[in-house]
Amino acid sequence: MEELSNEAFNHLLEKASPAIESKKNELHSLGYEDVTNDLVIDCLQMMIWKKNRPNQIYKIVQDILNLKSSTYMSYISSKTYVDDDLMSSITAVIGENEDKSK
Repeated sequence: MEELSNEAFNHLLEKASPAIESKKNELHSLGYEDVTNDLVIDCLQMMIWKKNRPNQIYKIVQDILNLKSSTYMSYISSKTYVDDDLMSSITAVIGENEDKSK
């Protein structure tokens, strides 16, 4: 399977924007109020396309429409955990530096 350049892949994502919008609206209707098109794409890239990005529009649209809410929830949970963990690390480093300066 031929690997697409980032530019070509982004062009296919633009063509798939109606499907992305549809998935965002579906997730909104299920109670995920903070969903954005970018989060849907990020979820697909981290959870579905982490090893191989599709190189044809129909495969991209199929993956978008088949994205399960449970997969999206797992993505958001892991993203929140990583963000919280990063913030804890930053706070710990800043706290240590403040203690040493006193």
